[in-house]
Amino acid sequence: MTTLTQRLAQYICDERFDRIDPAAVKRTGQILAYHIGLACRAVRDEHPEAGKAVALALDLSEGGGHATLIGQSRKATLVDAVFANCSMMRAVGLDDVIFPSGIHAGLMTLPVALGIGERTHASGADLITAVVTGYEIMGKFGQFTWGLDPPRRPTQPFGSFGSIATAGKLLGLDHEQTVVALAYAAHTAMGLAEHDSGPVSHWYSLICRHAVTSAYSARAGAWGSPTVIEGRYGFADTFLGSGPVDGDAIADSLGRDYAVMESCEKRYPGTALNQIPIELMRSMVVDQGLRARDVSRIRITFPKERRRFSAGHELGPFANPGLAASSFAFQCAMLLLDGEQDPSRYDDFADPEIRRAIAAMSVDFVPDKPIRYTRIEVETRWGARLVREGDKFRFAPDQTRIVLERDAAGVLPDARIERLIELLDDLENVADVADLTDCLSPDPARN
Repeated sequence: MTTLTQRLAQYICDERFDRIDPAAVKRTGQILAYHIGLACRAVRDEHPEAGKAVALALDLSEGGGHATLIGQSRKATLVDAVFANCSMMRAVGLDDVIFPSGIHAGLMTLPVALGIGERTHASGADLITAVVTGYEIMGKFGQFTWGLDPPRRPTQPFGSFGSIATAGKLLGLDHEQTVVALAYAAHTAMGLAEHDSGPVSHWYSLICRHAVTSAYSARAGAWGSPTVIEGRYGFADTFLGSGPVDGDAIADSLGRDYAVMESCEKRYPGTALNQIPIELMRSMVVDQGLRARDVSRIRITFPKERRRFSAGHELGPFANPGLAASSFAFQCAMLLLDGEQDPSRYDDFADPEIRRAIAAMSVDFVPDKPIRYTRIEVETRWGARLVREGDKFRFAPDQTRIVLERDAAGVLPDARIERLIELLDDLENVADVADLTDCLSPDPARN
C-alpha cells in the first residue's frame, strides 16, 4: 500500500503554479512582504534575538557565503542565512499562524524559500509554489498537539514537514528523494511543551536550517523510511500518542481550499489563539464603554484542547513581560484599564491595577468547540450581563507599500524599498528571486 509519506511526496512533486488559486498566490506575496517587514523592524530596533542570530550566522560562516542576510551588508552561507533570517522574522513575535493546527507557518517556509530561491535563481512563481506547498503540508497534516498527552508545541513536530516540503520543491526533488526528505522531517520533530520563562529563542530557525540540509541530503542520495509516519515506531505513535491519522482525508484535501488562506497575522504580542478573545473584549470596551471599575466578574470559556496551553490563559502572577503578553487575562486587563493596548504595560507586568482587574476573571473549558472558540461573559456592578462569543477572526493584510515604508525605513535605502515593493507586488512574474533578495541588503557604501 502507498504510505502517507509517499502520498505527501506525490502532492509536493505534482503541485504546479498554474493550478494554484489566484487568491492563494496573492496571499503568499502578502505574507512574504509582512515577514520581510518584521525582519527589518527587528534590525532597526536592534532586537537582541535578531542581533544574536546574525552574529552567530556570521561567526559560523567565517566570512564566507553568498546568501543574503536581511538588513545586513555582509553575507553568510545558505544554512546560516536561513537560520538568521528566520530568527529576525520571529524576533518581535508578530509572525503568522495557521489554524486549527496553530503552526507558525511563515517562519517554517519563507526563510527557506528566500535562501534556496536566491541560490538556485528560482522564479517568483517557483517561490510561491514552494511556499504554498509547505503551507498545505502543515495545514492539512498538522494537528493542535497542545491537547495531546503529553502536550507538544505544534510548530516543532509539523513545521519541519512544511519546511522540508518547501526546500524539496525548490530543489526539484523527485518522488523518491522527497520521501527521504520527509523522513528527515519526522526525525527533526520535537515540540517540547516545557513552560518557557524567556523568549522562544531560535527554535524555529533550527528547523529551517535542518530543512535545507535534509533536502540537499535527499538529493545527494540519502535514505529515509517511507513508513516513517505510520510505521510501528513511526511519527504517529511516537509524537501523536497513537492518535488518529486519516491518510486518505489528508491526501484528498491537498491542493484545494489552500491552507495559506488561513494565515493569521498578529498585531500585538502573545499567542494568536488570543486574537479572538482580545477582539471580543475590545468590542465591549469600545461599543459599551466598559472599564475595570464597571466589572464585578468575568467568565472566559475556551475549548478543552486549550487547557494544557496554560500560557494563553494564565491568571498570574507573571514572571516576565513575555508571559504577561501571552495571557489573555493580562491583555483583557489592559483593555479594561486603558481602553487600548499600551505596550508599556508589558514591562510593568506586576502592576497592582492589573492584578486587581485579573482577580475578577475565571477560565473554563468546554468540549466540542473549534480551537479558536471563545465566550466572554461579563457581569457589571449594576447587574447587567454582557456576552460576546466567536471562533473566527483575521486581521486584514496591509498593502505591501504600507508594510515596507513603515518597517524597512532606516534599514534599507529608499531606492531598494521602492524596488522591493515593485517586485513583491508582481511576485509571480519575477524572473529571478536573487533580484528580490538583492533588495534586502543595504548598499555597502551606507555602512
